[in-house]
Amino acid sequence: MNNKKYKNAINQAIEDGVRFFFYRLPNTDTFSFGVQFNNAFVSPTGFCVMPFVESEKSVAVKIYAEYGIDEYLQGGHKCGKSLQNDCSDISTSCEDYIKTAEQTIHLFETGVLQKMVLSRILVQPYGQNSIDWGAVAITLTQKYPQAFVFAFYTPETGAWMGASPEILGRYHDSVFSTMALAGTKPTGIGEWSEKEKTEQEYVASYISEIIERCGFKYKMSGKYTRGAGNVEHLCNDFLVDVPSLVDAMSLVSLLHPTPALAGIPKDCAIHSIQQIERHSRKYYGGYLGPFTADGFDFFVNLRSMSFSSKSYTLYIGGGMTIDSVPEKEWNETRHKAQTLLNVINDYTDKKI
Repeated sequence: MNNKKYKNAINQAIEDGVRFFFYRLPNTDTFSFGVQFNNAFVSPTGFCVMPFVESEKSVAVKIYAEYGIDEYLQGGHKCGKSLQNDCSDISTSCEDYIKTAEQTIHLFETGVLQKMVLSRILVQPYGQNSIDWGAVAITLTQKYPQAFVFAFYTPETGAWMGASPEILGRYHDSVFSTMALAGTKPTGIGEWSEKEKTEQEYVASYISEIIERCGFKYKMSGKYTRGAGNVEHLCNDFLVDVPSLVDAMSLVSLLHPTPALAGIPKDCAIHSIQQIERHSRKYYGGYLGPFTADGFDFFVNLRSMSFSSKSYTLYIGGGMTIDSVPEKEWNETRHKAQTLLNVINDYTDKKI
């Protein structure tokens, strides 16, 4: 794999402000890259990006590979519009996060919710520094081999990058696979608490109920611990017999967003998130990934960030239940943020 070529292509696409995607599927060594100049160009294959909740400002988009990496680097194509500094958000302070966590716990106590995922943002201006985003993307593929590593840009979405540990749905040869991933603790430290076990069981039960409601046969693995960088999660894997691509896409629509990113009950959790959180999630908590005429590989957009010409914004969330302790939840988000921060800090004003 020519890491330098892909690094250069990502950086060039960012500089040109052209619609592009880059990704590496989990446990593979294959990179994929494509750019699209003509908005009217369509293809059976491409890259899908869905927001947490669709709105006028957060729309679903598809990016098609009008040109591959070699054509793009050799072709001298220019879009003529580099990334803009369109970030007006400010970081969530610890004090504000604790207050919103207390509001969330009150919703549990009144019986409105059983679980909700509360997120925060960390906005970091570049200042006098510059960041080699292509190098960051390539290093994420090396540091997190089990993650879905991605980068993309469109005028509608802005630029995003991340290393997601969570499958929303993969569909190939009439088999749909997904996972119930929830509960978090530092890797190799301590035992799983009842709060973390309960949080993950909510997700597993929700997915099982959706599949059974659709009438599909499925197998669910036993619960196990799944590593994700410097943290680990509880997980059950699901394999579902789904007869058609249309049925598989319907299952994706029913699952999104799962309790691992929204809560229970789902609609009430989404409404509460929009009322309590002071920032828009935009595409955080949505899903993304490649698709073909026969299948797809969609992953949840988490352990991710958006970035502009002058700053980047990390989105970090954690599942809360009635047993949550706000200060512990804040510390959990700090651990999760290191997934990206550890790599970004290595490539601030550095080149490979």
